Amino acid sequence: MENLRSQYRGELAAIETYEQALKKYENQPEEPALQRMLVEHRDAARRLGEALLDNGEPLPRGSGVWGTVTTTVEKVATMVNDKIPLELLRRGESMGVEGYDRLLADDTLPDALFVELAALRSRCRRHISALDVMIERVPQIQSRPML
Repeated sequence: MENLRSQYRGELAAIETYEQALKKYENQPEEPALQRMLVEHRDAARRLGEALLDNGEPLPRGSGVWGTVTTTVEKVATMVNDKIPLELLRRGESMGVEGYDRLLADDTLPDALFVELAALRSRCRRHISALDVMIERVPQIQSRPML
């Protein structure tokens, strides 16, 4: 259950980070895709939270230290340039995939939970692909205002 709790906290950190990034990309071409990713991370946190509760585990409060660090770094990055926040989001998604990989390696997982976690991992992979496209296009877009 510790890996599941950790992944839940990671999803909470992702929510915080996407909320911060959306301030940078408000009214920008990336905003709709980032908003969709935020909604999907909220859904993932809800689903992981349900899995924890179904297994008699209390929900962790907050994203923990990692969420605080991530949010702080994201705030600083939004003031630097347009590419770094997207690269940080991409790194977070990669960490999410790694977390889901660890969970899926547990051969004692119930089938339904395995399917659920595999779907959430696939979603993170799609986010990585979308962020890669955004990162590639950043040099082609004029610099945005700093926060």
